[in-house]
Amino acid sequence: MEKLFIIIVTLIAGASGVAALSGVVEKHWGYDYTSSTAGPTEWGTLQGDELCALGHEQSPINIKRATVKNGSEEPVLKFSYQPSALNLINNGHTVQQDYPSGSTLKIGPKTFTLKQFHFHAPSENQIDGKSFPLELHFVHVDERGKPAVVVAVLIKEGGHNSDIDAIFSNLPKKEGQKEKSEITQIDPMKLLPDDLSYYHYNGSLTTPPCSEGLNWYVLRDTISMDTLQIKAFTSILGFAHSSRPIQPLGNRVVTRKETEIQHTPK
Repeated sequence: MEKLFIIIVTLIAGASGVAALSGVVEKHWGYDYTSSTAGPTEWGTLQGDELCALGHEQSPINIKRATVKNGSEEPVLKFSYQPSALNLINNGHTVQQDYPSGSTLKIGPKTFTLKQFHFHAPSENQIDGKSFPLELHFVHVDERGKPAVVVAVLIKEGGHNSDIDAIFSNLPKKEGQKEKSEITQIDPMKLLPDDLSYYHYNGSLTTPPCSEGLNWYVLRDTISMDTLQIKAFTSILGFAHSSRPIQPLGNRVVTRKETEIQHTPK
């Protein structure tokens, strides 16, 4: 048995040596195309991420308003987000704020928990072919802890947004870097637009493994940030182009829900 173990170890070591000598590099997903990074159109070639190429309900999409269906019977989005301490991380793909339990979103009879929110530049979803400088994604999980709902907020260039200062003045610049503070509080309710009308479609995660079965709610109204705030994110290495290309809509239907409920941040 000991002799067999030595033989197996030797074979593994030999195989590793051959891979090293041949210059084989295991690729990881990203937004650039390099010898070590698989860009968006190559994600489906990575082991475990095949759905990125084979899926039929992938995100993001281009929302064509002329073809959107009436979603008047769909439920209103009921946000119950709580302030939380600053807890940002640069994960190499975006800046993400992780959230403790307690912040929820109710859609009809179902309640989902806010897990995290993060940003993409430029926007991933488009409206009539138009992109926006940034897009904010609130990612919610179901009772099993599985990603189930994404609420997307499109960000346009405009006036200074003081509600987002706490985040964008503390953006971690290097991969793996974290910025935490119990004093600095983040209130995600203030990052939502006034009008909570939305576009709804069935989609996926926009990053590997591109899991499907998620409900996407792209808020029709936008929020604004000034040029310097936007640049604070896009100037971080690799973040200026951190969005997945538009995916085919296929047979999916996009609906529009108009609501008279106005959200006024406190």
